[in-house]
Parts: sequence; C-alpha cells; structure tokens
Amino acid sequence: PLFIPPQIHPWHVARHMARRALTLLPLSAGTLGLGMAIYHWIEGLPWSDSFLNASMLLGGMGPVDRLHTEAGKWAAGAYALFAGIVFLVVAFSSAYFVLAANSDNQVAGLETKLDAIYFSITILATVGFGDITPRTDLGRMIASVMMLLGWGTLAVPTGIVRAEFTAQ
Repeated sequence: PLFIPPQIHPWHVARHMARRALTLLPLSAGTLGLGMAIYHWIEGLPWSDSFLNASMLLGGMGPVDRLHTEAGKWAAGAYALFAGIVFLVVAFSSAYFVLAANSDNQVAGLETKLDAIYFSITILATVGFGDITPRTDLGRMIASVMMLLGWGTLAVPTGIVRAEFTAQ
C-alpha cells in the first residue's frame, strides 16, 4: 500500500534540515579549505579568488577563473569530483535524517546523524549493505535518485579517464 506521510509544514522541514546540516559543517568547511588550497597554491590565485572558485564548485555551479597549469587542471578536476560527492552526501544525509525524524517507518535502521551519513555514502557508492533500508515509496524514490547520481558521479568519470588512457 502507498504510504501517505502526514502533512508537515515546509518551514518545519526546512528548520529540521538546517539543524541536521550544521552537523555536517566540519565536512563542508574542510572540503572548502581543500579547494581553496588547491586554487591558491597550485594555480597561484589570491585567497579571495580561491574561496570564490572553491565555493562555486562546492555549491554545484563550477569555477569562475580559467586554469592555466596542467597540475591545476588535474587537481581542480579531482576537487570538483570530490566536492560534488560531499555536496550529495550533505544534501541526502540531511534529507534522510529528516525523513526518519518525521516518521518512524520511513527508513528502517536510521537512528542517528552518523547513520544518515553512512547510508548516504553506501547508497552513493551503490554498495548498500541492507542494514538501513527505505521502507516507503518516498524513501525508495530518494534512494533511487541517489543511486543514479552516485553512478553518474563515480562510474562515468572513471570510464572517461580509462578511455583516455587507453587512447594514448
């Protein structure tokens, strides 16, 4: 049977997600710092420009400044993939925790914020151990979207890099 969740005010959900996202602030700050270091020390950009480029990538939009060195291009590309994964983990683990907090049987086995992060990473990596499982249509839909994003984030770039090495 289709589970219809109780009506929840959108501001309640937004507040819940914001509080849960604060738990992930150290991960986001560390990722931002890594990107700033790459742009500053490898590409030689000023700290303010390094912050701008790293935060644009972490926010899912893309860099602003053109890269000039080969090392900078490789490092920024690797950072872009890593920042994308961090963005997805932060967004989805917040969503999973809100789902679990608003209803007891949305996601089985998800009890803590660390459980939400763990579940997000296992789904993103398309591993999924089965110890935490979505029980409702909404939970399964979100997990399915995350699996597809994980496949696109991890498998597609790996295939492109392999094809480039094979071509050379």
